[in-house]
Amino acid sequence: MAEFNDKKVDDILSSWKKTLKEKIEAFKDEASKVAKWEDELRKQQAYMDTLESNIKKLEMQSKWFLFRSLFHLLTHTLSQRIQVLH
Repeated sequence: MAEFNDKKVDDILSSWKKTLKEKIEAFKDEASKVAKWEDELRKQQAYMDTLESNIKKLEMQSKWFLFRSLFHLLTHTLSQRIQVLH
């Protein structure tokens, strides 16, 4: 309390008010940075969600293409064997 011994109440309050304003500004600056980071994270998450969805679609299309190709190969092979038997 030695720091307050020779000061008036108004001076003490003024000093606290100044310190509080500085801390509020520092907080606002940090909060602004955090908001920007959060926005960037949300954008990246949306991008990753889209990418994941596209990968799943591509995977399904690839499986369907493989299935269809194998089916055609098998039917072609079977039809050739049937022709050989007749």
